[in-house]
Order: sequence, then C-alpha cells, then structure tokens
Amino acid sequence: LVPELYAAMKVNDDSVQQNNQSRTCKPQVGLPAEEDLKNWSHHSSIETVADDVLRAALCGSYSSLVSFVFGLETNADLIIKSQDTQPTTL
Repeated sequence: LVPELYAAMKVNDDSVQQNNQSRTCKPQVGLPAEEDLKNWSHHSSIETVADDVLRAALCGSYSSLVSFVFGLETNADLIIKSQDTQPTTL
C-alpha cells in the first residue's frame, strides 16, 4: 500500500529514504501547517519514527498494529527558520 501511496503523490525518489530493514520514510519538509499532511514526514512503520515513546508503546506484538505513521516535528530551530522566510508586514 505505501508504494502505491507514494506513486499517487508522485514523490521524488530523492526525498524517500530507505533504511536497512527495507522500510521507507519521506522526511518532513520545513515546518508544515497542521493541515499540510503532504509535507509531514511519512513512515511505513514505527521503525523509522524518531519517537521513542511511540516505539516503546508498540514494541513486540503490538508493532504490527501500525502500518503507516505521519510525523510532525516542531522545534525552536524550525520555528525561527520558518519565521525568517515569511515576509514581514507592517
């Protein structure tokens, strides 16, 4: 299903990363809005997610319950970078 989703979105091959376990992920683009799911990170399993709590909660037999994960990272560096690219209004 995930390869079909990427094909439907016409994702550039350079933006999709593949790890050793043949799991794919598409990195987040900038600081997308909450409704901009296309630019969130996309993960085909919890193995490529950088959320230790999610991975720990779903370890073992529960990991098969998750087939796809969207991720949105927000930190001070991304917020500052996003504000620098927005035009200033008076």
